[in-house]
Amino acid sequence: MIFYPSSISHDEALEQELDEDNELLEEYLDVARQDEDPNAFNIAKAHVFNTGASVMHGSKIIETMNYAFFKTFPYNRDINPSKVKKLKQSISDNNLSFYYPILCLKEGYVFDGQHRLEALKQLELPVFYRLMDSRYIDIHDLIRVNHSVSIYSLKDFLRSFEGTEDPNYTLFQKDVRRFHLMPSSILLILRGNTKTEDIKSGTFRYSDADSECIRNFNILLDAFRQYPFYKKHRFIRAVLYLSKKDTYNHYHMVKQLSKYGHLINNEQRSTGWDTLYRQILEVYNYRVQETDKIKYNQSEIDMENKS
Repeated sequence: MIFYPSSISHDEALEQELDEDNELLEEYLDVARQDEDPNAFNIAKAHVFNTGASVMHGSKIIETMNYAFFKTFPYNRDINPSKVKKLKQSISDNNLSFYYPILCLKEGYVFDGQHRLEALKQLELPVFYRLMDSRYIDIHDLIRVNHSVSIYSLKDFLRSFEGTEDPNYTLFQKDVRRFHLMPSSILLILRGNTKTEDIKSGTFRYSDADSECIRNFNILLDAFRQYPFYKKHRFIRAVLYLSKKDTYNHYHMVKQLSKYGHLINNEQRSTGWDTLYRQILEVYNYRVQETDKIKYNQSEIDMENKS
């Protein structure tokens, strides 16, 4: 049997005044807000959070079997079933959940511990949690905490910021789903690279003009739909590289594909984008006058691979 340190019930906790320990925190942060340094508030908030001050309401660990109280942030990442399975085994072997309480807002939104929560629910065990003050928590805090535990993928960042209803992320995600393109492929089409610093920092910008650009490229890409891999990132890179050539003629490409498309190997598994480019170019140039051909330039390809 496991003996837990004292905790209070879910109902008792909600009956208490949740702000009882926050006077000092309020004073500290109010001073920071008035500071001339625009970063002072964030610095103060980080200090309060990292030193364990009363961002937690009273710092009380609450016990409940009321699973319905908990809600998932709309912009948190999806539950990973394999991670839940591992946690269930760990908890079954030695239940230390009291020492790792779920962190959530008073409305029940889980800030940290959604996988632990799911494991405890499936095992029908009590959940221990602490309430946090939502005034000092934002999307960046959620990402920082979860990213430190398990690395956030690009998909996770996009989902998180889309949940804040930022129109840039909402439109971008809409195009990812509408055109069945990878996020990195859309970035490559727009920028010529796949850097994601602005996406991860929440400063990403994606306009209607960008969306129209992706729509137009998707129409061009559709000419290659006979190949099962035509929306793979490496194939898109090859098509994009060819389409930027000054003498590229898409109408000619479509005609060549209808006649000689078989020259492109349909079994592309680990083929690099440059090999795909060479095959597409072979179709483009097949039985074409020398003056109308687009020349293959290995030195340009090498430079592209280094960029």
